[in-house]
Amino acid sequence: MTPSQKDCLEIIRGFIAEHGFSPSIREIGAGLNETSTQRVFDLVAALDDQGFITRRPGKARSIEIVEPIMEKMRGALEEIANFSTDPDSARLAQSVIGQI
Repeated sequence: MTPSQKDCLEIIRGFIAEHGFSPSIREIGAGLNETSTQRVFDLVAALDDQGFITRRPGKARSIEIVEPIMEKMRGALEEIANFSTDPDSARLAQSVIGQI
């Protein structure tokens, strides 16, 4: 991931956190101080190609952040560890979390 792509991803992440929906290409550009919508589109396309985000073709404001698989696994294991009534399952989940 290039520094520009990282900045773009952080702009998208922050906008979604603040507004509850994804930014437009122009809004991403404003956050990056980039006036070329083609440049912003290329950055967003690169993030999509690399699997950091997903988009629905032809749909405005459809950018979604893709959570890394390791974070998903950690979250699922933490739920097992925290809510399991079986002590063996909880211990196993905790030991796996420690290895991730």
